[in-house]
Amino acid sequence: MKENIKVTLRLTNSLDVARTVVLEPWTGEYTLRPGETFDIIAQGDVALPLQVELTEDRVIVYCFDSAGAEMSIFRDGVEIRVSE
Repeated sequence: MKENIKVTLRLTNSLDVARTVVLEPWTGEYTLRPGETFDIIAQGDVALPLQVELTEDRVIVYCFDSAGAEMSIFRDGVEIRVSE
């Protein structure tokens, strides 16, 4: 039986420019404004770790590569949708 876990990853933009946050493999893109914080909630089995990749203008978060894995993104406790 596989173990399911729930992980919260908090991202804060301390830069003076907005960053694009991408959730993979779902390819959702979100704008993280200067000074803003997102909480990313990832749920699934622990087959593969949560992975974060930083590029010049993006933060890419890869969720567990497993059936039934889910990832949601929240601003101030409210779930947001793509490009909000």
